[in-house]
Amino acid sequence: MFLLSFAEKKKMKAKLFTYIPLIFALISCSQNPARNSIIIEGQIPEFASEEFQINLNDSIFKTVVDNHGKFHLDIPLDKPQYVYAKGLDRKIFLIPNDSLFIEKQDNKYIFSGNQSAIINNYYSDWKIYLYAVADTSDSKKYYNQKPYDFLNSVKKWIKIWEKPLYELQENYPDLNRDFIAFEKARIKYRMYGDLNDYKNNNQEIPDDFYQYLNDVDLNDTSLMQFDEYGYFLSSYVFMQANRFKIRDKINETSKMLDIIQESFKYELISNEVSKEIMRLQTSRLSINDTLIDRFKNICTNIKYVKEIEDNYHYLKPLLKGNKAPDFELLGINEEKITLEDFKGKYLFIDVWSTTCAPCIREFPVMEELKQEFKGENITIIAACISDEPAWKIALTNHGLTKGQYRVENGWNSEFRNDYLKSSGVPVYILIDPHGLIIDARAPKPSENLRELIHSLNI
Repeated sequence: MFLLSFAEKKKMKAKLFTYIPLIFALISCSQNPARNSIIIEGQIPEFASEEFQINLNDSIFKTVVDNHGKFHLDIPLDKPQYVYAKGLDRKIFLIPNDSLFIEKQDNKYIFSGNQSAIINNYYSDWKIYLYAVADTSDSKKYYNQKPYDFLNSVKKWIKIWEKPLYELQENYPDLNRDFIAFEKARIKYRMYGDLNDYKNNNQEIPDDFYQYLNDVDLNDTSLMQFDEYGYFLSSYVFMQANRFKIRDKINETSKMLDIIQESFKYELISNEVSKEIMRLQTSRLSINDTLIDRFKNICTNIKYVKEIEDNYHYLKPLLKGNKAPDFELLGINEEKITLEDFKGKYLFIDVWSTTCAPCIREFPVMEELKQEFKGENITIIAACISDEPAWKIALTNHGLTKGQYRVENGWNSEFRNDYLKSSGVPVYILIDPHGLIIDARAPKPSENLRELIHSLNI
């Protein structure tokens, strides 16, 4: 829910921000009697005969859309806030005593009415602005800046992000103050999430780099309305754990739970952050029974606990020390290999597909590792999950020959069900000479895989 792509964050190139004209004039709140509600109407033909739904906190408000795509909904609202509009598949900002009319033109939602409309048109145009002022979509270049250069870059981007908001304020001096405060916070935490994500493998990050943390509030429940704050909090936990340079996956997760307990004092926040942390760490197999019990003591949301527990039990057969499932792979000349063929040797498997760009980016480092560990008690192979014709074309295009195999039936295979489960690719798997799993979610070759293999003393 919190994760934002780098392309979304950075695809920008300076250009004036444009706003969609509104159908109705701005009406002051004093002209409407206080009723602590908002009327939402619209006409969207593609919604005909379906339901239009608003999720407000823990409440759901919905109405049936007629055959012409028209709908009307009157919902209680005691303060300005973000709500989720199912069907629009986005959050919208609503103000009490306001009205909002929604339609769709050229695959874009258009809002008419009063201040709620002004604000939601602003958000509709946000992606246009985002892509219009692109700096770079090269995340490696962005994050490879020196620490203080990166700090300055983030400050620059905060100003760029704020420009449309200031223009909106100039056009509408009576713009809702709660929205202005929320939007400034959203922009700040969006970019501070980048600061949390910053790593520089070439040099140590100085302690004063983290002075931006003096300007954050880790316990503002009102900011949980937007994803950027939630992402910031989750990335904060990862960042603080990374500063301890913990190599063991289980100990790393334990430290993350420590940080959650130390940092967050409200259930709403600790529940959401612990769920996101445990969701990711479970998918990485950085988990065990003890950590699940700790999570259950931290998270009071029964639904979240069940989700994590169910996923943990689904992935548990892949945990360290369990017997690796047997498999059969096919080589270029249709020769078959099984897990038994590697008995007595360590085995590293690179699971990839021909359409996976992150998989392909790792090929050069993978080939280096094959040469580096040639003659050692470890075999490195690749298992492609794609169909045979695409696989053979990819092998030719990338000059791959040795140790290349494919998975018969690919995504519908037992290999996929046994080893990938619900994961996509790439997946890296390390198995010991006795056929026991060392790590079924091993690091990428370009990360600390080399260090992990050396630790085996092969």
